[in-house]
Amino acid sequence: MRRSSWDVPDTEGRRSSPVRPAGQQATHPKLFGICALAVGDVDGATQGGDGDAELVIGTLNSDLVVIDLVVLSGVPTLGATRFWKVLDSSVGGCDAIRIDDLDPVVPGNEVYVATSGGLRRFVQQ
Repeated sequence: MRRSSWDVPDTEGRRSSPVRPAGQQATHPKLFGICALAVGDVDGATQGGDGDAELVIGTLNSDLVVIDLVVLSGVPTLGATRFWKVLDSSVGGCDAIRIDDLDPVVPGNEVYVATSGGLRRFVQQ
């Protein structure tokens, strides 16, 4: 039987209730079926953003989430959730998210997401 990383057996070998994350991780809702990750500057300093990298997460439950990455003492740490959208289809696999400036008309980077329903493009507004 496989256990999730948050399920811990008690001293008698029975499964106890799931251990909840503490501290900073407790402020972020739990995501299930994470299947795509990308790191890049989504908001862009030229568009009024902070110029730092964000973490973009896609799930099989159709979630698309953008979270700030904050570097504290040289260690990347999860910051505030910047964007959360439930799409009408699952976000694809490993290379399903691309953060890049592919459209010269739009200032800064765009986020391209391959889903089971097609290709989606998101821009900072």
